[in-house]
Amino acid sequence: MRGFTLLELLITLAIIAVLISSSWPSLANFYLNYQLVAERDTLIAVLRKAQSSAFTNKNQGSYGLYISAEQYTIFKGNSYAGRDPAFDEKFAKSTNVGISGLSEMVFASLSATPDRTGNFILSSGSQTLTIQINGEGAIN
Repeated sequence: MRGFTLLELLITLAIIAVLISSSWPSLANFYLNYQLVAERDTLIAVLRKAQSSAFTNKNQGSYGLYISAEQYTIFKGNSYAGRDPAFDEKFAKSTNVGISGLSEMVFASLSATPDRTGNFILSSGSQTLTIQINGEGAIN
């Protein structure tokens, strides 16, 4: 019965190391892209929740979304600064994905139209995704 020699084991380990090191950038890029898409989906869901709360006139008021460095906050009121904190709903935000563009948006009670139009631009590494809000409240 014959076993493996030390040389055969070292060659096998070297081949495995080369394969892992050559695929690492692709795996890292795949993970960053996954995080970016997941964060986009989360932001769209939170925007739609705020919009839905305004449309159904929940607690008889307008609802908005405020984005800080560490979380998303759905608030009741015409602005984040003038909100009633008792109605705040907070959602975790990925710290690995940057968001630029709009940082606050308010949806009018009953009509759910936004107080402004514009884009939320999400970025991670060299990749970016854009969420656009038009004057009628469509989230694309």
